[in-house]
Amino acid sequence: RSLLLSPIFRERNYEVNNNYRFVRMCIQRVLGRDVYGDRETMSWSIVLATKGLKGFIDDLLSSEEYVENFGDNTVPYQRRRILPQRAQGDVTFAHMPRYTEDYLAQLKSLGYDFERTDTPGMYWQPPEKLRQIGAVITIGGAAFFGLIAVSVVLSWFGWLHI
Repeated sequence: RSLLLSPIFRERNYEVNNNYRFVRMCIQRVLGRDVYGDRETMSWSIVLATKGLKGFIDDLLSSEEYVENFGDNTVPYQRRRILPQRAQGDVTFAHMPRYTEDYLAQLKSLGYDFERTDTPGMYWQPPEKLRQIGAVITIGGAAFFGLIAVSVVLSWFGWLHI
């Protein structure tokens, strides 16, 4: 409970995700399984929206499923996994996509194009000439400040008078 309500968990999980993704992550990490479907995600999202983060965590930790599987003395773990020798279970949670289809569609409608292959990265690259000018300015500035630093050190020893 303390871990799920800690400021770092809130900052790195709750504040950077939408409610649906946050609910999926909590179900995976707290109950040790993936959500059963969109209806379960929606119902837990309603709990999160109406009771807030603390109420959601309290309901999750006091649920019958959590108490039966983990109780008070067991750290939650992934309960259903595909093991090499068995074909039953779920894949690991690391295979979960960052964005669900609805959120990905929203990002694409805003102009983000995740399927372009004609550019090396998603970010704008300045023209080559501008990059060269920037490199010259950076090197010149570094050399200038380096000379000032050396001058100050030499003046401390009395070898140079500024």
